[in-house]
Amino acid sequence: MSPFSEDRIIHLLLKQSHKVIYFCDAENLSSNTSVHEIRKSVKRIKSWLRFFRELSGTNPFEEEEQPLQELVRELTDARESFVNLTLFDKYFSNRKFLPEKKVKQINDKLNKENQSQIHNLFTEENYFSLIKNRIRSLIKKTEDFKGVVPASSLQNELSETYAQAWAFFFEGEDPFSPEQLHKLRIKLKQLWFQYEAVKPAQARYFTAKTRQLHEVTEIMGNDHDNIILLQHLREHYRTDLSREEQSIVDNLIAHQHELAVSVLTGKLKLLFTENPETVRKRITSYITQGIPAKTTG
Repeated sequence: MSPFSEDRIIHLLLKQSHKVIYFCDAENLSSNTSVHEIRKSVKRIKSWLRFFRELSGTNPFEEEEQPLQELVRELTDARESFVNLTLFDKYFSNRKFLPEKKVKQINDKLNKENQSQIHNLFTEENYFSLIKNRIRSLIKKTEDFKGVVPASSLQNELSETYAQAWAFFFEGEDPFSPEQLHKLRIKLKQLWFQYEAVKPAQARYFTAKTRQLHEVTEIMGNDHDNIILLQHLREHYRTDLSREEQSIVDNLIAHQHELAVSVLTGKLKLLFTENPETVRKRITSYITQGIPAKTTG
């Protein structure tokens, strides 16, 4: 087992923060790619900052989570517009579901939507600069941090994240509804990123779990993207699609959701084989053994 130190958390925070700066400045990449990569990195950062929550009075990141959440939210429309365009093209181009002329018409509109979103964010509002300013502030706080994250903070956060996800799945009225799957996915992605951070504490266990979490959140993410596309077409393209054509779209997305649920049913039950108390004991054992005494506070 590799020794685990809270220095790894600091290292990961700095690595992802500099990654955000890179994608803000990367001129050889499309803005859509940068938006996607920035959102992924910021979500990882947010999940790791939760490890510092129990440092009462000494948490330098206490006021960072909300601005970071707002940063992700500001990028959401741009990301969704690109995904809508990509998915519509995937499902309906070169197929017989909808007339070719209709497909081109909607594709053109979706493309203009995406271009407008990107233009508004990064030309009119110069949002990349705003992101860099926020992340540079976070980098400074991270570099200046001289404290220690106790093992108990890591254990409590990991255990609580798992318990919340477990409750979403077993205590929800319909855990496989699109709404519940989306909520569960948010919590599971948080758990995935947190397990990534502590992986050296017990490489075999956390590597296996991060692989599981990656797989199920990808399926759930695709399902959520399909639902967003369907809602968008219903709300903004009612005059572009006949009732019959809208029914075709509805049925296709419904079928995709059924396929996702059929795959997720077994995978989520396997993921949640252990109850929260068993996982808490396991995590406590791994983290306590994996952190050298000098880093446990």
